Amino acid sequence: MLAPHDPPCLELSALRMEEVAPLVEALPTLDLARYAYLSFHAPGRFTEEEEEEGLADLLFQQIPTAWPIIMHPDAIFDFGHWRGALGNIWPSKTWTDGSPAAET
Repeated sequence: MLAPHDPPCLELSALRMEEVAPLVEALPTLDLARYAYLSFHAPGRFTEEEEEEGLADLLFQQIPTAWPIIMHPDAIFDFGHWRGALGNIWPSKTWTDGSPAAET
């Protein structure tokens, strides 16, 4: 689909929780070498249970560290799950909007 346009960058998006595992599992099979910049957009909504069950661990273990992980900061329940790699997370909106994420 993108081949005729040859963009230099690509954001892989798993915008719903049910899309995360299949996309992460497919990563080794994808031909991404031609892209100079890659990022991964994490789900914009997940439950506290899904976060506790290892969403952060899954992303940080399977997504290359060179790729920013795009997050909605107001979706995070416990920043303790994410602190180890916050340098790799890019907020998808400003952190100063009055949400609890703005206080961390």
